[in-house]
Amino acid sequence: MREEKSSLILSLGSVGVLQLAFLLALSAGLGCANPLRLSSQEIEHLKHGYRVSVPHSEHETWKRVDVPGAGLSFVSSESQSSVSLLSHCLSERSQASLEVLAKQLLIGLRPESSPRVESVSVDGQAGIAQVFTTREGDTAVTVKTVTTAKANCQYDFILAAPGNFEVLEPDFDRWWRGARLLVEESPK
Repeated sequence: MREEKSSLILSLGSVGVLQLAFLLALSAGLGCANPLRLSSQEIEHLKHGYRVSVPHSEHETWKRVDVPGAGLSFVSSESQSSVSLLSHCLSERSQASLEVLAKQLLIGLRPESSPRVESVSVDGQAGIAQVFTTREGDTAVTVKTVTTAKANCQYDFILAAPGNFEVLEPDFDRWWRGARLLVEESPK
């Protein structure tokens, strides 16, 4: 199965790294069709309980694209960079740690070195950010993921940037830091 995913991704081009993450999420049972409420400035997921702004950058023009299994995806025609938000909610809270949930995004990828990992906060919830570089053919693609969870829902923000990561990372960080997690915690 992993070889099938890798060969499919290699044929997809520079946004293949992001699409690999989506395929891996789907194979792990994380993706599903999701109701989104869209406006010109914000996107709200009614079922998974989040609200994010439309990504903005002085350096890139982001266009929303539909990727099967991905809740929300944007691609830049200038650099072929992509940002996305994967989300899923289970009937019960996952017992896996944030570290384990974040590492699941690496399955099937071959980082050139160990990911740089740091603790972050997403709308008051603990999170894990990781940055690593992988290759798509001859192109180095730097990927940053931010994983958090609230109640029974998990959220993975992803930036995949072939060549201009340092320019896009501050815009990406503003995007995920502006996210609002609207799902309510269950009483204990």
